[in-house]
Amino acid sequence: MTYEEKKQFLRQYRVSLAAASDAARLLAEYREKHAGIRAVILSDMPKGSGTPHDLSDYAAGLDDLERKVADSITTYCAKQGEVGRVIDAVPNDTYRRLLHLRYICGFTFERIAVEMDYSWRQVMRLHYEAVMSVDI
Repeated sequence: MTYEEKKQFLRQYRVSLAAASDAARLLAEYREKHAGIRAVILSDMPKGSGTPHDLSDYAAGLDDLERKVADSITTYCAKQGEVGRVIDAVPNDTYRRLLHLRYICGFTFERIAVEMDYSWRQVMRLHYEAVMSVDI
């Protein structure tokens, strides 16, 4: 695998985390938006086109969103396991820590340099070597 392909694989964890967070946020917004929904009172009177949706529409939408959240969390957990195993298999402790800070914690290279007490340039060099040492 090339350097870019390995980086793309390692990035999958953060991408799936963001997708799970987005899905959970959408679910929370949906619940908040429909917090005041009431059951529809059935009558034989005609309704205008601006009538609010009934409780069954809300329940169906809620079910769809909850399913999406569950799917995205499942994907996130799978990616976490895959990427975590690949990083944990790196034999060099420095490389493993750098990869963990970058791809699991989501740190910038500048913050990694501060955390590891290296220069930015050294972190960039080590990052390349660390990514190339990953066995996928």
